[in-house]
Amino acid sequence: MKEQSRKNDRVEILGIELEWKLRRNDTVDQYCVLAATMPPGAGVPAHQHPQQEAFFILEGQAEFAVENGAGLAWKEVNPGDVVNIPPDAIHSDLRHYVGRLLSETYEVRAVTVGEAAPAAARENP
Repeated sequence: MKEQSRKNDRVEILGIELEWKLRRNDTVDQYCVLAATMPPGAGVPAHQHPQQEAFFILEGQAEFAVENGAGLAWKEVNPGDVVNIPPDAIHSDLRHYVGRLLSETYEVRAVTVGEAAPAAARENP
């Protein structure tokens, strides 16, 4: 039986609903797991943080950008796809365009706010 939802397990940021499935205190400060629901037109600007992150796409279609040494490389994602974000890599998912995007997000260590990405990285190609 699923544990009762704790208060503050859901938050909305930039129109994206995030629901914590596991918090860092549930995993001896090793990782957290989030379910993210993103409506069409929503997206996350380019950013970076020291935690490695992985997205498992459950529903919808979008494009993710991940820094590859020569800038941001955009990749279309569909249900069943996995996007791996290395630590400190600039990344974004500004191009959400088909249906609701539902993903499970796995992030090593706690979710923190990092420094702003360089202006060139925030430009949408």
